[in-house]
Amino acid sequence: MKNQDIKFVSLKNIATPTGVQFFFTTRKGGESEDGYGGLNLGLHVGDDPQKVKNNRQAVLKALSPSVKELCFINQVHGTKTVVAPFTFNNTPDADALVTNKKNIAIGVMTADCVPILFADVENQVVGAAHAGWRGAEAGIIESCIKKMQQLGAKKEKIFAVIGPAIHQEYYSVDAKFRDHFIAQDKNKTGLGCQRFFSYDSKKATISFDLPGYVRDRLVCMQLLTDNIVDINLCTYHHDNLFFSHRRTTSRGEGVCGRQMGGIYLC
Repeated sequence: MKNQDIKFVSLKNIATPTGVQFFFTTRKGGESEDGYGGLNLGLHVGDDPQKVKNNRQAVLKALSPSVKELCFINQVHGTKTVVAPFTFNNTPDADALVTNKKNIAIGVMTADCVPILFADVENQVVGAAHAGWRGAEAGIIESCIKKMQQLGAKKEKIFAVIGPAIHQEYYSVDAKFRDHFIAQDKNKTGLGCQRFFSYDSKKATISFDLPGYVRDRLVCMQLLTDNIVDINLCTYHHDNLFFSHRRTTSRGEGVCGRQMGGIYLC
């Protein structure tokens, strides 16, 4: 497989800071087949492990030659953040990772959850967080930012990019989910979360705005609103570009790969 087979999301219309590279993979390119079709980067979804490793290596080779390592974590929908590179053999259980090293790229895998990439270029710290509704509600965003601060980052200097994720029109939930989510989050943040839910009376369905909720949690952490960008791409809708667990499930397609959002200091 050639590196040019890899297709990243275009960020040319987003004014990102210099000195750092944000990137989001698509399902284009790669060796995986069938439901994993293309550039599946998840080792935990039943795909051929060697093909996944080859896919990951292809992504690494498609990045800057200065990047020598691509760091992943074993995501568990929790709130733990770790510092890369890792000093132990096993991939850590965590849902965010941060670094102040220039020769490595860090990333998180998603298939509807929100990948969030953070950068404080002035203080040379970057981070990546995997934010599904569980992790976002429980505090993974706050955990990642606090770990960045421990490495020297300043909130007012952090730039955040919200990557491809499922959008509200495709994210149906039930009343039990809505009521529990609103009650639990109010106890933690005081946010009025009703605004992230909409009700369609004709279809009798409730839908949840996960990217919108993530953005508000970033604002609650006192990131500057001008430093928060949503690339506004829906994983469910763009089936030719992204894996989507909910789309795969709704169509009865069985298996689903994973794309990634990644970042590195230049």
